[in-house]
Amino acid sequence: MLKNIIRLPHAVRVSPRAKYIRFRILAGTGLEVVVPKGCPASRVRKATAANQAWITGHQREIQRAAGLRPDVQHLPEHIVLAANAQSFSVCYDPRACQSRALHTPAKGRIAIQADPHTEADVCCRLLQDWLKEQARTALVPWARSLSERHALPIARIQIRKQKTRWASMSTSGTLSLNCQLMFLPGEFVQHVLLHELCHVRHPNHGSGFQALLSRLSPHKARYERAMKHVHHTAVPWWAKF
Repeated sequence: MLKNIIRLPHAVRVSPRAKYIRFRILAGTGLEVVVPKGCPASRVRKATAANQAWITGHQREIQRAAGLRPDVQHLPEHIVLAANAQSFSVCYDPRACQSRALHTPAKGRIAIQADPHTEADVCCRLLQDWLKEQARTALVPWARSLSERHALPIARIQIRKQKTRWASMSTSGTLSLNCQLMFLPGEFVQHVLLHELCHVRHPNHGSGFQALLSRLSPHKARYERAMKHVHHTAVPWWAKF
C-alpha cells in the first residue's frame, strides 16, 4: 500500500479500536502504521505523505528497530535514570494472567506482568507509563523550585512523551516536559528547565531571552551543542516508539 511512499521497513496494521492513523516505531517491524478499520487507502497515503518529515527524521531508529527481535534480550533488564541518579532492575513474568501490569515490589526493582517474547509492545507501553510517573515525581518539584527561585511563575506542569521536543512552554503558562528527560544527566535537565522558564518572560528566542538564559545557565552553549545528538545516544528505543 505504501511502498512508493515509505522506503523503510514498515507494516500496516488495521485496528478496530483505532480512531486515527498513527505512526510508531516497533521492534521487529520498523515503522508501524496503525489504521482504523474501514479507513480508505487514499487517506492512509495522504497521512503518510504529511508525516514524511517525521519518518525521514527517524529513519535510523526505524532501521534499528526493524533489526530487533521483540524478545526479552532486547527489552531492558536494567534501567538507569541519569536525571536523578536512580537505577532499576527489570524482570518479566510471562505466565498467563488476566491483565498486563507493572509493579514495583521493592526499591530499585520493576516487575512486568506480560510475556516479553510475544508482548514486547505491551511491555514497552507499561514501561513508558512507569517512566512518565518517574518524571512526574522528579521533574515537577524540580521545575517548581526553579520557578520560585528565579521568580518565573508557571501555571501548571504536564508530563508527556513528546516526539521532537524536550519541553515546551505555552502562552498560557503551561510547562510540558518530555518524560525522556529522565535519561539525561541532571545538568542537562536543569538547562532545559531554565530554557523553558525563560520563556515566561521572553516568548521568543531574541536577545532578551538569550541574555536571561546565559545568566541563569552560564554553560548554555555547551549544553546546546551536546543536546543536538543526545536523544539518539541517551534515550533507549523502548522509550521512543
